[in-house]
Amino acid sequence: LEKALIEKTKEWSQSKLSLEAEVHDLRQEKCLNGMRVEELQRESAHEINKAQQELKFAQLENIQLRMQVQEATRMGDEEFRRLKAEVIRLRSELEETASELKLARMVTMDVPAASTEEKGATRLELSLL
Repeated sequence: LEKALIEKTKEWSQSKLSLEAEVHDLRQEKCLNGMRVEELQRESAHEINKAQQELKFAQLENIQLRMQVQEATRMGDEEFRRLKAEVIRLRSELEETASELKLARMVTMDVPAASTEEKGATRLELSLL
């Protein structure tokens, strides 16, 4: 019985030492995991800060692009108004020319048959109109 008790005591001592070693290993692993978690948190915080900076720059660039679009739109509107005024001016000139041409045709029809020289002069006068 005493021998069995000594044997069991040895087994328990071995088990206790084994368990203590395992507990020690687990504590070390826990400590390493804690350090890794802290490192990952720092990296995450750094990445978050970096992403926030990039977002701020992208927002700033977006604002600048919108301002450029507004400026281009304003310039486009001004160019459109200028071209529209030019079209109106050219139409007026065209209408004037058409009226002058109509008047010239009426004058030419009213002129009695003339010599070739006079026709040349009339054409010259009309071209000056």
